[in-house]
Amino acid sequence: LPMEVPLLTNINQITTGSEHSVVKDVNGTLFTFGHHNHGQCAVESQEHSIFSPVKVDLKTYSSPIFQIIGSEDSTFVLLLSGTMLSSGDN
Repeated sequence: LPMEVPLLTNINQITTGSEHSVVKDVNGTLFTFGHHNHGQCAVESQEHSIFSPVKVDLKTYSSPIFQIIGSEDSTFVLLLSGTMLSSGDN
């Protein structure tokens, strides 16, 4: 049976990689979880797996998120300004 993912509400975008997930809520907050062995979860952690959703710090960028894209071991974030951010094995 499907399970509710704790801590996540008002989600409006979801993408996945091979073994990680990336979600964005209606406020533009980005969360990641899953395998992090290549840094694809875009958080400062030495753990190879992140079991609960973790907020990704994007406060350096003032432009809102336009689109999120997951690939095998990478995560890409396209901002409304046209700036592309990437993390993982890219």
